[in-house]
Amino acid sequence: MNAQNTAKDSPNQRMKFIFTATFLLTYCVSMAQKNAVTGRIQDNTSQKPLLAATVQVKRLVKVVANGDYTYNRTDFGGTNSDSLGQYRLQLPNGEYVLEVSAVGYATKSRYLNLRRSVEIDFELSEKINQLDDVEIRTQKAESNVKSVEMSTIKINMQSLKTTPIVFGESDIIRALTLQPGVTNVGEGAGGFSVRGGRTDQNLVLLDDAPIFNTSHLLGLFTSINAEAVQSATLYKSGIPARYGGRLSSLLNMTTKTGREEKRTAVAVGPISSNALIERPFANKKGSLMLAGRGAYPNWMINAFPKRFEGSKASFYDFNGSLQYRLNTRNSLTITAYQSGDAFKFPEDTSYFWRSRVATAQWGAQLGSKLSITTKGILSHYTYGVKGLTEGFEYQLNARIRHHELRTDLLYQLTDKHRFEAGGNVIFYRFSPGTVRPTATGSAINERQLADEYGRESAVYLSYDWDISKRVSLQVGARYSMFQNVGGRVLTYQPNQPLAVESIADTLQFGRNEVNFNNGGFEPRALLKVELADNKSVKLGYNRTRQYMHLITNTTAISPVDYWKLANRYAPPQQAHQVSLGYYQNLQDNTFITSVEGFYKEMTQLIEYKDGASLLLNEHLETELLPAIGQSYGVEVSLQKTKGRLTGFVNYTWSRSLVAARSEFAIEQINQGQFYPSIFDKPHNLNVSAQWYLGSGWTGSTNFMYQTGRPLTYPDGQYVFNDNLIFNYSTRFASRLPDYHRLDLSLSYDSRRTKEQKKYSVLNISFFNLYARKNPYSIFFRQYLGAPRSYRLAVLGTVIPSVTLTKYW
Repeated sequence: MNAQNTAKDSPNQRMKFIFTATFLLTYCVSMAQKNAVTGRIQDNTSQKPLLAATVQVKRLVKVVANGDYTYNRTDFGGTNSDSLGQYRLQLPNGEYVLEVSAVGYATKSRYLNLRRSVEIDFELSEKINQLDDVEIRTQKAESNVKSVEMSTIKINMQSLKTTPIVFGESDIIRALTLQPGVTNVGEGAGGFSVRGGRTDQNLVLLDDAPIFNTSHLLGLFTSINAEAVQSATLYKSGIPARYGGRLSSLLNMTTKTGREEKRTAVAVGPISSNALIERPFANKKGSLMLAGRGAYPNWMINAFPKRFEGSKASFYDFNGSLQYRLNTRNSLTITAYQSGDAFKFPEDTSYFWRSRVATAQWGAQLGSKLSITTKGILSHYTYGVKGLTEGFEYQLNARIRHHELRTDLLYQLTDKHRFEAGGNVIFYRFSPGTVRPTATGSAINERQLADEYGRESAVYLSYDWDISKRVSLQVGARYSMFQNVGGRVLTYQPNQPLAVESIADTLQFGRNEVNFNNGGFEPRALLKVELADNKSVKLGYNRTRQYMHLITNTTAISPVDYWKLANRYAPPQQAHQVSLGYYQNLQDNTFITSVEGFYKEMTQLIEYKDGASLLLNEHLETELLPAIGQSYGVEVSLQKTKGRLTGFVNYTWSRSLVAARSEFAIEQINQGQFYPSIFDKPHNLNVSAQWYLGSGWTGSTNFMYQTGRPLTYPDGQYVFNDNLIFNYSTRFASRLPDYHRLDLSLSYDSRRTKEQKKYSVLNISFFNLYARKNPYSIFFRQYLGAPRSYRLAVLGTVIPSVTLTKYW
């Protein structure tokens, strides 16, 4: 009986077994199967794709207790959007929340019950801090820990409007100098220094086009109108492999491309005003943005002391962009920028410089995983001096032409594997100087230096790999090549210092004949290891090359400096940099902390002989000395991102040293030993706070402290032909007094809802509140037969300003 029953039951049991096994197998396969989650992230008004937006994935796990259930959120990785705003993830079946964020935008979340591949687009709106009475956020706090990027500063363009500003102008570079590792050269001086690097070692890009002079009005303003900028990111290290050509940093800015709705903004300040217009067209497939700014500082200059009588100044800049979406996968973007400056001193000398930039970009999504961008770039920079003294009238002109073509590919293999590849070619034409008389009776003779021509090209490959939930790696390899073509090259007698007296021969090269060739690999690597959900350690390495030099013996970029292509006597600069950082967020990301250390070596720098003559010098190499440099330091940052009171404390201790070494003892500087570079400022402290007062009012303050920069004081004197002569033997052995300044501002935003189109922003600022006379330089002159020192302070008083901006 039992055997019979067993025999009858065996088929049923087998069927149950097969059904159960099939069910379990199907379930396991479905759980293991990964689905593609793709989409596009863009600005909700301009429809412009958002580069490097963060997509954070939270997995929802159901927890049942006492008959009720709740969901626990656990981190499940994430990714960033590419240059077209595209993102891609690979996720198994399950329930998730996608959190999408970008600097200056409000975070957006979306619930997802994933059972198949889906496409989800996100449109982010600009963050309006004043509309939140409880919590003020300026960026996605977790990115400090979660992102593989390090030594990167992303400027919140919205917060610029509430920070203390000089002469009523929001300023991108002044905002950067409040960050660790970034210093200004001095008040009234153009350029900035990153981790002890020189001003010419910063690659400043606007829509991938280089800007050779970032200053208006001799450094008092940044030449890029902040109202026209969509995003600004500074890389102090960890520079993406797609970029090269400078040693120390990359400042990457993108232009706004208009909106789907009409928008107009006009701002009026004490010495400048600007306007912005955004318009859609072609049924909102296209958008147009125009922005312009002009200055009228002469009324203020006329109020200066009598010694400034006769001085005049003016500047302007213009930005324009046009974007057209051909279809869902192809878009065309054209941007343009032009700026101009003119400044006249009482001594009948005027200076001028102009920049013209244009870019055209085609972007295409070739599939769910592959995108491509191709871009043509033009950048022209002209600068010069006009002499107006009777009998010595002249005009000195110099020019840079930069023409570039580049292509970039992005392949998102999976959410854990991402490749970027591409290349570019650049054609240079440098006109180092032409001087001509401008009046018939002028005693100035015409003189011209020969133009310089060069070609620079590069290819690169970059790979991002999320090795695990807590470990990510980014590696890149860039190979760059440079050729100096045509022109005249002097040769010198061996075993002698380079001098006019030791010229041996002159070699003449044809227009396309190569007279100097150089190139090499530029590896990049970043490694992130998360120690916990709120803390991580990052390690970075950068190798960079620079194929041009800024020829100057002043402390900052000035109108009489000029750029020179690398050659056999001024070879390309090279740098190696290693960075190590620790990052931790506290109290649910209320406090963001970081500590970064860095060490950088620089080779093939140029220093100048004592008393070097640089302007219009046909034998410039006879005034140059080869040099090496090193910089190292520690950067500490503490930020508070939530609540009515937000802000940061940034402190940097660093050194920047240089050594000019020659095989000839007579040419040595400081006996060939390392000495402080002009950018050596060991202690830098920046404190910034913003207090939301309610009803649209925000109070802000900044405090800056820096060690005084190095200076060369005379260490002796003697009398020659009844004239007192100062002797300078040790370079940069002294320092200026320490620099410190306090700024204060009060701003009012009339918006009450995010949808409000007509509103105004009022900013009242006090720059240098306690009127500190920070010296820009100290110089020495003979007075009544004795030496006397004098201080020069550019902005040695409190400067109030009121700016009103209207939007509609």
